[in-house]
Amino acid sequence: MKIIKQHYKGKLDQAVQAMPQAKELAEASTLPYNRLMSETQNQTRPDGAPVAPVVPDVPVGKLILFHGLTPPEAQAAMRAVKAALSTPADLAFAMTTPTNLGWPVAELVTHVMEEHRQLGVCRALEREK
Repeated sequence: MKIIKQHYKGKLDQAVQAMPQAKELAEASTLPYNRLMSETQNQTRPDGAPVAPVVPDVPVGKLILFHGLTPPEAQAAMRAVKAALSTPADLAFAMTTPTNLGWPVAELVTHVMEEHRQLGVCRALEREK
């Protein structure tokens, strides 16, 4: 296990070098969930009915979406994230495309998680051969 961690330590360093401003960008772009929820509280529709936050039904799972990264940057980031997790196989990755940029987030998450599930089935079948 120590050898594996040492191997991925180098990959993590590469990812950090490839995206030195990632932490600052992530911190600057966060919008607390509580703020989003509080913005819809006590609001009403024109007919007087309360506005309720819409939480779409999406599959359970872990997903990281990349936008604007080059393929080498995305690969380095994926390797670093996988190295940091205890169950990296449970994690799905996706990159934005001209097509999916217009999709609602719930639709994108559902699509990516289904692809990830199907890929897992294919990998399991390959291992059985």
